[in-house]
Amino acid sequence: MARKKKKEKSLFSRVSWRVWGAVVVVFSLLLVISCLSYDVNDPSYHVVTSRKAQNILGYFGAFWASIFVPVVGFAIVPFLIAPIVWGYNKIRGRDVLFVYPRIFAFVLGMVFLAPVMSFVSRFVPTVFDWGGFVGVILLRKSIGA
Repeated sequence: MARKKKKEKSLFSRVSWRVWGAVVVVFSLLLVISCLSYDVNDPSYHVVTSRKAQNILGYFGAFWASIFVPVVGFAIVPFLIAPIVWGYNKIRGRDVLFVYPRIFAFVLGMVFLAPVMSFVSRFVPTVFDWGGFVGVILLRKSIGA
């Protein structure tokens, strides 16, 4: 039985997917850096202050970190490895298989890691909860605290 020939992708298609992969990698790395340097008092959409942003990436990092860290806490950081790998594969011209199950597992894993981070932050003196409000809510529902 003869093998089916793979349809050759156009130059525009290959280049656009590689550019998209580079954008995903860069944005994910910037998001990791901004979340790791999150400061509660940085100016953002919900904090009005006259002080300069303490985030390593400045106001850009303060804004993006203030979206993700209060919601799911630092549970976002390990799960940003997946988009970095997906983007790298697109840069190399490889296809990402099973996209929808991977996105589902990505979101589900982040949601289940948030209460763990929230539980850990109870034993460490911090200014804010490491699990975000998703972690706090799920932890309270699971242990009844």
